[in-house]
Amino acid sequence: MRTFFTTAALATVLLASCNTTEPESTATANDTTETTAIETEEQTMPTFIAQQGTITSLNQTDDGLFVEATLNDEPLTFLLFDDTPIVNNKGEDVTLQEGMNVQGYVYANSPMVMIYPPRYTPAIVVVETGDVGMYSVASFNDERVNDTNMLQVTTDEPMPAGNYAVFYTTSTRSIPAQATPHRIIALLNRFAEATE
Repeated sequence: MRTFFTTAALATVLLASCNTTEPESTATANDTTETTAIETEEQTMPTFIAQQGTITSLNQTDDGLFVEATLNDEPLTFLLFDDTPIVNNKGEDVTLQEGMNVQGYVYANSPMVMIYPPRYTPAIVVVETGDVGMYSVASFNDERVNDTNMLQVTTDEPMPAGNYAVFYTTSTRSIPAQATPHRIIALLNRFAEATE
C-alpha cells in the first residue's frame, strides 16, 4: 500500500513540474508582436472545390444545361454554359450522359444559390473514367506551381499566373511534383468578371 501512495505522489509531482501551458507572449512598449516556440505555416484555401456525383438527368434550358446528379443518395445540380469545358480525366472532350461519374470544380469563393438541392456553377466538369489520367484544377503562380504546392508545370507554352486545368500522364516524385502536360485549359471565373 505504501508503494502505491509513493508512486502516486511521485507521478503527481512529475506531472506538476511539466510545463503543459501555451508559450507566453513577450511584448515591449514598442513591440506588440507575439512570439511562440513553434511557428505555424500559413494555411491557404484552395481556389477550387470539387463537387462530385453520378449524373441522373440532363436538361437543356435557355439558362444553360442543368445536370442533376447524386452522391450517396444526396442530390445536387450543376448549371453548365456553352463555354464550360467538359472533359474526361485524360483531358479529352466528352459529351455528358446519364450514369457518368463527374466532378464539377467550383471556385471556392463563388456565390451559391441557397436552394435545395444545392446548385453549383463549375468552371470545368471532369468525367472520371477507368483510364489512367492525372490532372490538377488549381490556381498556378508565376513559377507554374499550383496553389497546393503539389505540382509544378514544365512547358514551353506561355502560362502566366492564373487558373488552369492541367492534364498529364507522368510526374516526378518530388515536392512539388513536376509534370509536362499534354493539355492545359485556362478557366474562366464568371463571378470575378461580374463584380469588376
